[in-house]
Amino acid sequence: MSEYQLSDLLEKHEKGNCTEQEKLILQRYFDSFQDGQEIWNSFSEGTREKFKAQIFSNVSRQIDDYESVKPARRFGIRKVAATLLLLAAASVAYFYLKPDAQKLSEITMITRTAERGQKVTLQLNDGSRIRLNGGSSITFPEEFTDARQITLTGEAFFEVAKSEVPFQVTTGDLITTVKGTSFNIKTGIKNSTQVTVATGRVEVRANDHVEVLTPGQQVRYTKNDQKMTIRTVDVNHYIVWREGILLFDGENLEQAAMRLSNWFGVDFKFKDKQRNLCDLKLRFDNPTLAQVMEQMELITGTTHHFEDEKKITITGIGCTN
Repeated sequence: MSEYQLSDLLEKHEKGNCTEQEKLILQRYFDSFQDGQEIWNSFSEGTREKFKAQIFSNVSRQIDDYESVKPARRFGIRKVAATLLLLAAASVAYFYLKPDAQKLSEITMITRTAERGQKVTLQLNDGSRIRLNGGSSITFPEEFTDARQITLTGEAFFEVAKSEVPFQVTTGDLITTVKGTSFNIKTGIKNSTQVTVATGRVEVRANDHVEVLTPGQQVRYTKNDQKMTIRTVDVNHYIVWREGILLFDGENLEQAAMRLSNWFGVDFKFKDKQRNLCDLKLRFDNPTLAQVMEQMELITGTTHHFEDEKKITITGIGCTN
């Protein structure tokens, strides 16, 4: 959980606005404090109050000390200090959240996975449909109550049922929020996440950066520099995979091999070091692996050999002619 998300949840809990799922997230986050509960309970009420007062005093003093910092940096430092204050309060308040534990533990989380070489379609209890691409997984509550929150790894296309209750997809630091729309999310592209909007309005947020996308727009969030890049795209290029269409639009040979690994559930090994000279533009409708490899050989000038049914060795430097 990022500092921004944690701070946001703690503030919501303090105001009494947390959903049951958000309370569960907070409880699980603070499970590391559970080992000290017996020690905490052994303290007298006066000792506990003194301990809490000292925590707040120490952190408050740090905030005051930062007042001497240059104005350009003061805002950022005070924000961190304020978050530390919330964390300190939460570490103490954790033990007072325990009465809700039984209720929260009743929320059952489900994980569904599409293995490499597979595609899986899911229907959630709110009516939303999700199409998972190969090598992807998604986690969500068995039943949505007052929130619709899921976590995705890999690639999926979402058709979200309309509701006033926001539908949130978490992929690392990026949170995508909608109320009823369709969009594609793909993670793991050079340490980035890509969101492509087919219909409706989509909000994407990473830390303090928020963007709203409309149909035909795509955002790429790169984790290393925490930047969002928005551009207009042909949406069809990014969602035809759900119909069994394998589309290459400018990939080099190594990138194509990664796509084929997830599509067919096979592993590739290159006998020769690649120079990434290829600019592949190909389309296959529900192809077999043999059909794709035959076409690849013709275009790239390489050859391939099946070590076994799941391992393929490629020989030659692609696209040198």
